[in-house]
Amino acid sequence: LEDSVPCLVLLSLHGVCETTKEQDYAMIAWTPDVSPVKLRMLCASSRRTLREEFTHLHFKEYNTTERREVTWAQYQESTRARTEQDRFAAMTQDEIDQLEVRKQVAKEQAMAPKKLAGLAGMQVKVNETFESSMKRFLDSEIPLAVVAKLDQEELFAEILELGASLGPSVLKGKLPTEPCFVIMAAKGDQLLFITWLPEGAAVRQKMKTSTFKASVLDQVKGFSDKDLVMAEVSEDDDLEDSLADSQKVPEAACPVAPEAAASAPPPGPKGPKPPAGAVALPGLSPTKPGTAPAPAQGYSESPVAPSRGEESAKTPLFEEQETAGKMAFATSPQASAEISETLSLAELQDASVWKGRNVIATERERYLPEDVFQSLFGKGKEEFAKLPKWKRDNEKKKHGLF
Repeated sequence: LEDSVPCLVLLSLHGVCETTKEQDYAMIAWTPDVSPVKLRMLCASSRRTLREEFTHLHFKEYNTTERREVTWAQYQESTRARTEQDRFAAMTQDEIDQLEVRKQVAKEQAMAPKKLAGLAGMQVKVNETFESSMKRFLDSEIPLAVVAKLDQEELFAEILELGASLGPSVLKGKLPTEPCFVIMAAKGDQLLFITWLPEGAAVRQKMKTSTFKASVLDQVKGFSDKDLVMAEVSEDDDLEDSLADSQKVPEAACPVAPEAAASAPPPGPKGPKPPAGAVALPGLSPTKPGTAPAPAQGYSESPVAPSRGEESAKTPLFEEQETAGKMAFATSPQASAEISETLSLAELQDASVWKGRNVIATERERYLPEDVFQSLFGKGKEEFAKLPKWKRDNEKKKHGLF
């Protein structure tokens, strides 16, 4: 190798290592810093030409600028396959924490039941235990409840005897620790459908239960034409006898009398439906030419024309639209959850401490006490949350919280 002349060296690796083959070659690019720039550029562009001329060969490229780098040990170290520990060694602790969070999210998403946007939920496979339990529940004269659980994508069920009580409070302490569905009698000629999602259950189980809920409801309706009262409960304390009274029966389950249907006003003009995942804001639906927009729900249209002074005042429709707009933009991560405890700056910089306290990795600054937060960032938490994300990230990097 000449000190000022760049070049490409092709070295056969056959027989050098046990795993190398006859077509394995090392392409060593010698580009010393003292060489002319034009020669270095010519050497770099020549690599592609060599690879195209020798398509039957497999090259491992290695760049060198100093003679001490032209050794077998340096070549092996630079061209070996990188392990996860090698990647972690080149990353900061904050980058490692964020990578672990992304891996966990991807794992949960991969394990969750598949559901395409805009399509109906997956259909559950009904086991014979669910059919026999529903028939016994509907034919029995004593208070019973059906507890239905999902195993993979199959619905199993068992009977739960309630004794003399009929209210949901009798279920306290009797429901399993994993998510399930409970069907029991409600007041009148109705059925109470409870979705049990306990706080300590795995996220995957909760997601699967919510995904198959619509299919399970269809199965229950196939056994009985009674109206369904639906409720979602996550704690034993919420299992009160008034649970069914506070929930409204879905409108689809309420039959409409022919007289009421005849006297009902004709439906208003229909505009295009929002795509899957979108929400139509009140008062923003399109109207046909020549027709006045429909008043917002809960407000009646006044037949008297407003005066000039009243026109400038906010109407209930405007207030509702303004509230809906605020709700649409209040989706920053800073407002996603409430903080119940605070940690010191040192604890939030130590991953071995904050990981065990269920701290959100990307929002660690929110767990600082208010006075410490003010002294570090020069502003309160609410004012800090209004900053652009890149500004918040730069501030957090200064204090080891990114």
